[in-house]
Amino acid sequence: MFSVTSFVADVGQSVISLNWNYTNDDGKLANTLVLATPAGTVRLQDLTQEILVGWLEDQLENTAEELDNVIANAKQQYEFQVSCKQYSLDEATSTYEIVEDETPVSETEVVSN
Repeated sequence: MFSVTSFVADVGQSVISLNWNYTNDDGKLANTLVLATPAGTVRLQDLTQEILVGWLEDQLENTAEELDNVIANAKQQYEFQVSCKQYSLDEATSTYEIVEDETPVSETEVVSN
């Protein structure tokens, strides 16, 4: 699902860029889209989420399916990384032991290009 979190308008009150999110069950992408201007003829005070998302979908070069794939790949990479464990040599026993990471790994949102 697309949403527009904020936008920038020029002195003539034309919207020139959108800060947007795309969210699905697996995660979120966030980015800024510079619009081909004028994006539309709606007055600033009459803009709604629906209108802004419509402009976003009209001008964004990626489809929802492509963004779903980006999120799925990022989730898969994250899950792989957190499943890996580092082992270090304990010189006293000449054995390798798991290094306990004191800093928990947190999932981060993906920022698309």
